[in-house]
Amino acid sequence: MARTVNLSGKDVKKSENTGFAPLPAGKYNVSVFDLEESEYKSPNNKGKPMLRLQLRVSDGQKGANRRLFTNLGDFPYWGKKDGSGEDGSPNFLYFQFYKALGVVFPSKDEEDEVEVSLPDLDEIEGATLAVKVKIVNDDYAYKKAQEAWIEAKDAAEAKGKPFTEEQPEQGDFLRNEVAEFLPEIDADDLADEQGGGSDEFDL
Repeated sequence: MARTVNLSGKDVKKSENTGFAPLPAGKYNVSVFDLEESEYKSPNNKGKPMLRLQLRVSDGQKGANRRLFTNLGDFPYWGKKDGSGEDGSPNFLYFQFYKALGVVFPSKDEEDEVEVSLPDLDEIEGATLAVKVKIVNDDYAYKKAQEAWIEAKDAAEAKGKPFTEEQPEQGDFLRNEVAEFLPEIDADDLADEQGGGSDEFDL
């Protein structure tokens, strides 16, 4: 005998929303859980190296074990917008990231170029640092939800059925973005900033 369960379309919709609410904006200690080498495809920076970073929120703080994802341009200067291939504005996150890992760059008064040693990729994996995160619109998720809503609406109208599902709103689709890299923060100082306590998250 077949088993049955009573569900509505709303239940199905909820099950498809597998994303998690973004972490509150603020500072978090993290470790580099995983990284992958890639490169930029945009005209201004075509072929320049990129690190795709997966950061794990460290234990003992809110959001512990959550993941943050960000791409890091692994070069000191962005390309000029005119496509000339010449150096443009400084890549601030590049300098912040490596400083947070203990790399020493020349002082601001140093005029001559000096050779700077960067950690190998296998040394970066597992390294600890801190990040400042903000909350931004998740345009990709919003676009996908809009497309699915339009498709469902058109299908219902084609069958002459009423369609009452609410249209997705941008404000319902948010994500975290790494705004700054920082050296690892003392646990007590971090707890004061975050209001204390941890919020362990299991994957």
